[in-house]
Amino acid sequence: ANVAEALGTDAFSLKRSLTTRTITSGIQRRMSTITVPLDYVQAMYTRDALAKALYERLFNWLVGKINSGLRRATGKEDNHDLFVIGLLDIYGFEIFEHN
Repeated sequence: ANVAEALGTDAFSLKRSLTTRTITSGIQRRMSTITVPLDYVQAMYTRDALAKALYERLFNWLVGKINSGLRRATGKEDNHDLFVIGLLDIYGFEIFEHN
């Protein structure tokens, strides 16, 4: 429930999103929607995709906050030479058994 709250949803909706997929076909009056349960492997891929999307958004938010703070500290919008903080997101470390 805490994870669902942090994502701005309820636990039931989060569980449904991670364990089913919804297929919609047709248009207007002929539209139909089918909800299909995911198997274990598909659910794992869905979970991993959500985790990667959250990580990407958090990383981009952090970079934006740092850049915004640096601009305020210098008082200049276009001067990138005064302060530089490098952030490196190394893709692939998540596949190691021990990071």
